[in-house]
Amino acid sequence: MKNRKERRATKSKEVKVENKKPAIEQNDYSKIRVLVAVPSTDSVCADFAMSLAALSNHNTSVRLRMALNNYKTVDIAHSRNMQVAEAQKIKATHILFMDSDMVCPPWACQRLVDVSLKYKHDIVGLTVARRNYPYTQVSKDTEGKTFKIDMLEERNLEEASEMGTGMVLINMDVFNKVEFPYFEPYYKKGKNGKPDPLGRVGEDVSFFEKAREAGYKTMIDIPLSKDTAHIGQIKYDYTSEDFFADAIELRKQRAQEAINEKNKEIKEAKDEKGE
Repeated sequence: MKNRKERRATKSKEVKVENKKPAIEQNDYSKIRVLVAVPSTDSVCADFAMSLAALSNHNTSVRLRMALNNYKTVDIAHSRNMQVAEAQKIKATHILFMDSDMVCPPWACQRLVDVSLKYKHDIVGLTVARRNYPYTQVSKDTEGKTFKIDMLEERNLEEASEMGTGMVLINMDVFNKVEFPYFEPYYKKGKNGKPDPLGRVGEDVSFFEKAREAGYKTMIDIPLSKDTAHIGQIKYDYTSEDFFADAIELRKQRAQEAINEKNKEIKEAKDEKGE
């Protein structure tokens, strides 16, 4: 009969430990310092606050140094420019812009840092749904088409021509090549050669235009985008019950269609192999 020590040793051999850590790999973060920049007005969403707290706690647990900065003003472009200045002041290696209406996994910052280090991309961010109808993605691909994400598609990093700053990690070296003011909205010119009031380009898109002109690629992390949400507001009225019931049913139908399509692909692949 085995003694307690032998039983414990046998049991330990039988246990299989799976590393389900979402980050790509465990990097040495000793030379990394991230300024998490949150531009806002006087208040932020409660869900965002809890998400930021979890993110901060996780970064501490993996020894990823970070500093927090909140700049309060209604001028979002000025906020972002001032936060870049603060990141430069504290000699941060990266700045992580995180809007106060975002909810992300605790490991989101680490994931973006790992992706940036592994693939050597200086700008890595997310695509999220707009907060108003028709709730399309804010980002556009290199052909200028709006991003579409399918829950069953296996995609990793993709280049974008436009993206938002809801959550994006930027290497501070980028700001040495992009002219100040880094974030500055403008109006496109209309047919009459004058600025078109309907052609406003936000401070985020204008920055990425400058960055791309300076030779940087703007990359979207698709897996992390799927795990991140954009907090919005909905007005409820007497039609809400039918509207949401229809929306839920439509989502179920689309999910089943996607599953059926995936199963069909798997079956066809097996048939080709003669399995």
